[in-house]
Amino acid sequence: MKKKSARRNVSLNPSGLDQESEFTLLLQLEDAWVADRLAGNSESTTQLVDIEYQGGNSAGVSQTRADFIKSADSAARALVRHAQSDRAIKFRGNIAISTGTATLYFDTGEHTYRYLRVYDKADGGWRLIASQSTPKLMSSS
Repeated sequence: MKKKSARRNVSLNPSGLDQESEFTLLLQLEDAWVADRLAGNSESTTQLVDIEYQGGNSAGVSQTRADFIKSADSAARALVRHAQSDRAIKFRGNIAISTGTATLYFDTGEHTYRYLRVYDKADGGWRLIASQSTPKLMSSS
């Protein structure tokens, strides 16, 4: 499968972050997180998600950190494959906004959604502080 490259949107950088390096680091972080989930390792999710995380899943349900981790662990047990596309990352100081499309493949079917993830760079690492996903509707052509 050909890997698509992500788009980078560099903005004002008052924090002094090396955005080229941080862009690559965030892509690697998200890819490693997905690989860990496929391998059944939930530790990376626990480490990545901030204690004050707020979010919403593609069913429109609000999620706390505990909800997000439980949901990710549950889905990972049935997950066969995961694909991402249309990835982009935008920086605003110590905040990074990652967007894209993800498809989760299960033995029983698949689920495609658009996501928006907000990361904060604190204590030398990126932490997921918020996310929102919306089901991607298939076109009727």
